[in-house]
Amino acid sequence: MGKYPCLAGIVVLLASQVAWAQDAPPPAEPPVTTPAPETAPPPVTPTRAHAATDEEEPVRPAPPLAAEVAEPTRPPGASVGIGAGINFPTTLDNINTASVRLRLASGLTLEPRVDLSTASQSRSSSGGGSVSSDDGFINVQLAALVRFPFASRGPMDLIGIGGAAIGWSQEDPAGNNNNRHDTTLGLVWGLAVEHWWGSHLCFSLNATNPIVTYTSTEQEQAPSVSSTVKTSNIGAVFNPQIAFTIHMFY
Repeated sequence: MGKYPCLAGIVVLLASQVAWAQDAPPPAEPPVTTPAPETAPPPVTPTRAHAATDEEEPVRPAPPLAAEVAEPTRPPGASVGIGAGINFPTTLDNINTASVRLRLASGLTLEPRVDLSTASQSRSSSGGGSVSSDDGFINVQLAALVRFPFASRGPMDLIGIGGAAIGWSQEDPAGNNNNRHDTTLGLVWGLAVEHWWGSHLCFSLNATNPIVTYTSTEQEQAPSVSSTVKTSNIGAVFNPQIAFTIHMFY
């Protein structure tokens, strides 16, 4: 030991440290803290918004696109049309007929015609004696056509026509006992093709034929003397009178 004094000192120091470590009390354990019980949150009452999110919202189809409203090609209701045209045979620049049409919503169309007219003429001469004469004429005509479309293709209609007419006229030439009276009655049928340009303008090509014609003519010849000639025709005739007209409807 005297030979290694430093080594002996180190051993003694280590031994004292070991003894102190064995004799020292163990460290105290920290106190155990019991956590407070957790308070559960109050239940949430589902609102309309929560219910909407909890349940899957059904898929709603997209609203259909609004279809474009097409302009009508016929008058949508009752309407009145005024027009003019040509009765053939004649030249194309000779407008010689006019009419008014009353069209119902069903397409049934009435085309009345009325002719109430009178005419007179006076003639006089002088020199070597005065001479005067008067002529007179009275005419009453009532007629009506009924038009009904029974087939259509696009803006065009095929029309059936039926009609009747009655007339009376009196002619009073200058002089005495020479009056003339005429009475007429007629029934017609026919076909027509109408082309509608929108709902206000109608082009018509008409073909009418007589079914029944009756004419009575009474001619005065002398005081209390007169002659009467009556003529009647009945038949299915197809010898059409053609007319082209244009009507504007309101």
